[in-house]
Amino acid sequence: IEFFNGVSDADYSRLVGEATALVSASFEEGFGIPIIEALAIGTPVACSDIPVFREVGGDAAVYFDPRDPGDIAQAILSLEKDRLWEELSERAPAQAAKFTWEESARRLLDLALSLATPSASSKSVDTNSAGTRSVGNGGGVS
Repeated sequence: IEFFNGVSDADYSRLVGEATALVSASFEEGFGIPIIEALAIGTPVACSDIPVFREVGGDAAVYFDPRDPGDIAQAILSLEKDRLWEELSERAPAQAAKFTWEESARRLLDLALSLATPSASSKSVDTNSAGTRSVGNGGGVS
């Protein structure tokens, strides 16, 4: 086990590629880019059993309770059993391929457009034939 207090991008890529596994014991995450980076090059992942990591890691990672040191150790040690390390390494690139910058951008755009489009129950601004504006509440008199 090695701990670092920051590394260059080149060193990071080399370390993840040479690692037996990437271990991430987070309680909360915004997404999980390091997990995707490890999976993309076939490095198995052992990570916290939190929703975002389940989404990102799918069936190409092993999961543990980040509050339980014994569970963390068991998950890491499970990579030595049978063919689990090899199976996860083989599944990893396909799982990582599900997450692309293009797909992320499309989803973000779809979300932004859905938020920008007023729904029938939200307030709207209308311009009447006289050119004056009124704020409505979805069909009532304003």
